[in-house]
Amino acid sequence: MINSRLLRNASMLAAVLALAAAPSASFAFPRGGGGGGAHFGGGGGAHFLPRDFMKFGQLMLNQGMWNGRRILSKDFVARASSRLAKIGTRPYGLGWWIYDLPYRNRTVRAFAALGNGGQNVFVVPDLDLVIAVYASNYGDRVLFEIQNELVPNQILPAVK
Repeated sequence: MINSRLLRNASMLAAVLALAAAPSASFAFPRGGGGGGAHFGGGGGAHFLPRDFMKFGQLMLNQGMWNGRRILSKDFVARASSRLAKIGTRPYGLGWWIYDLPYRNRTVRAFAALGNGGQNVFVVPDLDLVIAVYASNYGDRVLFEIQNELVPNQILPAVK
């Protein structure tokens, strides 16, 4: 299990998760001018394939478990996906934005990791659902359309 003190540094967390998942995880890769070695990024510099980014959402949905193995403590998952601060008008946890989304005749709690290039992973525990979206370019405001339109008004109404 990962010590919560390590989680203060997103790059360290990315490296630890990469090594916990597998030494050859696809998000541990050489960067830059072709020199060897794995360089880990996280929090404003992570590079993931969509299926690997979605695995973070699934790990959080599973309360820190991956294939029967504890990767994150249950307490950390609960804290990370809780309202700990407010940034602008949005509640924020530890690396996760917190949402209350409309679903049928009720509201469901969700939390999301959001990237500047439209890379989004939403976790909706009440629906046992993880949504991954890769769209847009850096600095493109379509990021807000994904959070404010696509997920709540297009994807969630289609969930049975």
